[in-house]
Amino acid sequence: MALTRVKFNDNVTINGNVGVSTSSFNSKLEVKGPGANGTVRVIPASTNAEASIGYYQETAGSNMTSRWVAGVGGWGHTNQFVIGNSDTAKLKISTAGHVLMPYQPAFRANAKTGQTYGTGWQKVIYENSVTTRGTGYNSTTSTFTAPVDGWYQFNCQWTATSNTDNDGTLSLWINNSASDLAGTSSMPDTGPNYEGHVVSGACYLAANDYVAPWRYSSVTNTTRTAAPYGGWFSGFLIG
Repeated sequence: MALTRVKFNDNVTINGNVGVSTSSFNSKLEVKGPGANGTVRVIPASTNAEASIGYYQETAGSNMTSRWVAGVGGWGHTNQFVIGNSDTAKLKISTAGHVLMPYQPAFRANAKTGQTYGTGWQKVIYENSVTTRGTGYNSTTSTFTAPVDGWYQFNCQWTATSNTDNDGTLSLWINNSASDLAGTSSMPDTGPNYEGHVVSGACYLAANDYVAPWRYSSVTNTTRTAAPYGGWFSGFLIG
């Protein structure tokens, strides 16, 4: 006799594989369904409550030390699909399809105004109005250190005053090396006024690689102090 409905009111242990609507299966649990509205449904017990599945990894004899949760409504995010751990949503998808990654590292810092730089290569200081997500950017050294392997986007702009015509260069150095540039911008000065540079581009960084802006000039110049000030340095993890 085939069972069409089984109801359990307590914990159940099954030592073999289980198949639902299928007689050929190799996994611990396999479900075959029509697929029109989802083969397996996870439904909350109350309105707007969480409906999710937990994933646990066996670690040092405990399956509770490494866990992820994926589902709808987790951590109070009504109608959003979320993935998270440690009681925090790490990725959120809205019903409109917007993907939010609130822990992706990112930063923006404005140049230190009135800073004078001599001839040759010198690091440009970006330490004002610093906004960061994560701990990757050091405003004292104007250096971003990658927390994980991946592709990163950087944008850098610098404006300076100069007392003579010159051809300056702004570059993003990886691991303090001029031979491994993330990008270079050169713009000749047209007189004793302002000299501007912009660098923008993506590069691959391994974890703990670092990026900083460097400028080269044949003369001494000073970061612009008047609006829109001396520029900015920003970056973020693409993925």
